Amino acid sequence: LPIWKIVYEHLTGPKFTATVEFESRGGQTFLTWHMLFRSPEEFIQTVKTYGADEGLKQNLEKLGRYLGARRSAGGSMESGYAPVNGIRMYYEIHGKGEMPLVLIHGGGSTIETSFGQLLPMLARKRRVLAVELQAHGRTSDREGPESFQQDADDVAALLEHLGIGKADFLGFSNGGSTVLQIAIRHPEVVGKLVPISG
Repeated sequence: LPIWKIVYEHLTGPKFTATVEFESRGGQTFLTWHMLFRSPEEFIQTVKTYGADEGLKQNLEKLGRYLGARRSAGGSMESGYAPVNGIRMYYEIHGKGEMPLVLIHGGGSTIETSFGQLLPMLARKRRVLAVELQAHGRTSDREGPESFQQDADDVAALLEHLGIGKADFLGFSNGGSTVLQIAIRHPEVVGKLVPISG
């Protein structure tokens, strides 16, 4: 199985960026946890103040709650990669229902960082398709600049690849701008549109 990764930014108390990677090897799942601090001094102060073992314990408890919420969000989750306009685009499908709700994350973010709390609640009531855009999370990059227009074309191509003719869209931050471009460039695939802070 490919490595499954969660990246998040810790904004309260000690400030750091954490990457948690899961890798399946020989029937076991291995976890690697990286924490990136702004300076060695911040790292030393954090370890002295909070204790490395206590901080890790708290983060593992939070991770357990997050993964538990995902499991309880309507059961199964399908994930995969689609060849889209020269990139390998990562997507997840949660929940059940007719017209899917497509979630598009913010700039520099992933499915987990933008929708980790919201996705399980949405998937209880409907089918949710969450995507990661060019050079974000598990999706590959391509030569040339990233743009909202290109992201919109990539999402529309993903829908075609998955055989989805129409969907509702929710985009957060830069994802809000992307969903507006989807409506402009591909109106035939749009049911309802929810741009948040776009």
